[in-house]
Amino acid sequence: MRGCYIDAPKAEKIALRARALRAAAGTLSGFALGEQDEVTARDFTADVLAVFGADEKLWSETIAARLAGQIPGGYDASLTKDAVSSQLRAAGVEVKQVRETGKPVRAGCERAAVAAVAADRGQP
Repeated sequence: MRGCYIDAPKAEKIALRARALRAAAGTLSGFALGEQDEVTARDFTADVLAVFGADEKLWSETIAARLAGQIPGGYDASLTKDAVSSQLRAAGVEVKQVRETGKPVRAGCERAAVAAVAADRGQP
């Protein structure tokens, strides 16, 4: 079988034939059948604010763990402290050295900074 001489019209014919074969076999699903996934857009700052609980300052790694634990459909365990810090900075939240109660200083943010950005975006 050759694939080096397939131009756009030939590729379209191949794709239509493949779709017809899958339809005949009953193996079409999802987007191919016109089904749309109901994906709800998440507001990262609102989610971070929600996982703060009663704390005033949290490390980025604590925020990552809480997001994965409390909002498993929106975040998974592979969320890193660096990703959280990056997303917070992109949202306009100052990421700085903070101290969780009774713990050493590490990179994180304050609840007030997240709340201010969420308020600017119209979040409660």
